[in-house]
Amino acid sequence: MEIQNVRVSDVDFERGNIILRITKRVVNRPKIQKKGIRSPRVLPVSNKFIKFLRGVVKEYNLKSEDYFPILSTGAANTAMKKALKEAGIKDWDMFSIHNVRKTLETWLLALGVDHFVIVKHFGHSINVALKHYVSADVFSYEDKKQMRDYIIGGLYEK
Repeated sequence: MEIQNVRVSDVDFERGNIILRITKRVVNRPKIQKKGIRSPRVLPVSNKFIKFLRGVVKEYNLKSEDYFPILSTGAANTAMKKALKEAGIKDWDMFSIHNVRKTLETWLLALGVDHFVIVKHFGHSINVALKHYVSADVFSYEDKKQMRDYIIGGLYEK
């Protein structure tokens, strides 16, 4: 949901960051919470994702004030399940966009990224992260190498 509200001007292509201005998480101050004001978050993204976003801007001839053409969560889930089914993936119906988000969080933990950095990245509280996202590191060296080289790229690289 947060990424659907990102304009081209919210992307810092040089620093590799996106400003999420419409977020699910409310500022932790009682008076502001009552007003429903959300806390913007700066989200670091990989060099591969920045390159992808540059291509989207060029392909769609997007201007600074334009939003990125992002599917709704429901539409993205439907598209992903259809593609997985067509690709012959077992249990294709068990996948969701949220699973992808949880997988990234688990992989970042396995790669040794600081827990507090990850919590900030995903906009969770420590309690939510511990209860729902943190799992045992069951990845081999080869698994971790593939995560870094082929998927995550330079995101939070040490």
